[in-house]
Amino acid sequence: MAGSKSWYLYLFWDDVPIKDGVADVKISAGSYEHRWRFSFYPPKDRATKGSHFVQIWVYDHEGTIGKKTFFYNIKSVVPRLEWWEDLPPEFVDTLRGQDGIDGAKGDPGEKGDSIIGLAGPQGLKGETGFSGPRGLTGEGGIEGSLGPIGVRGIQGIKGEPGKSYPGMVFNVVVIFSIFSLVISLASIFYRRK
Repeated sequence: MAGSKSWYLYLFWDDVPIKDGVADVKISAGSYEHRWRFSFYPPKDRATKGSHFVQIWVYDHEGTIGKKTFFYNIKSVVPRLEWWEDLPPEFVDTLRGQDGIDGAKGDPGEKGDSIIGLAGPQGLKGETGFSGPRGLTGEGGIEGSLGPIGVRGIQGIKGEPGKSYPGMVFNVVVIFSIFSLVISLASIFYRRK
């Protein structure tokens, strides 16, 4: 859907404003396509288990508002980062599991055709340039003796292994998929108006 005036989108997550007055896409001078593409994250205190809603408001240039609400239910969440840091290392090791053994080395494969061509003839040697003036000779000094070699330092303590957060990637992908669907449905809804 296109027009000569810009429209604006407002996005709310459980009545908390997430995006405020995002303009649509400007195609050229005086020409706008009424669509939006952006990323957003839920407020930290609102990404909890239970029922929630996302509401989209679109204002046209005359002040008319179009609203669309989407309801969803979060059934499980990834615990906060602090929770993972407080777990005993033995328990984290059981979640992570042991490293597997290295697999067998694969076949080397066939050698491909050479893409490089034959070398060309060597070019002619250039003329020798002029030597610069020789610097002044310094006063004769006495060379000192070699100093002792220092003692090697002790090796530092090995750091703790990095943290692993299972399930976080899956939940983030699910949330972004939901909101991509929401934005797509909103765009379709307003194109039909």
